[in-house]
Amino acid sequence: MRGKSPEERDMAHEAQKALSTKIMGKDVFLKNLEKEKYGRILCDVYLQKENISAWMVANRFAVPYEGGKKTPPHSWKAYHEDNII
Repeated sequence: MRGKSPEERDMAHEAQKALSTKIMGKDVFLKNLEKEKYGRILCDVYLQKENISAWMVANRFAVPYEGGKKTPPHSWKAYHEDNII
């Protein structure tokens, strides 16, 4: 929510609304629960059999992260809208 630009902050709120609409009031399940090096919890979140992280990436509210340096899109809004059919 503390993005580097107003556009990034706006898209973070859009992602939050989309995620809230998808899972609010529903049972989610946590798998592969562990703590990372700073003590924060890491896990995979599922709604029934759907991986929510994969859903966020597929709907371009997030980018895949495989470790190392993160590379966000130049424009989150353009990145997200490229996915809309």
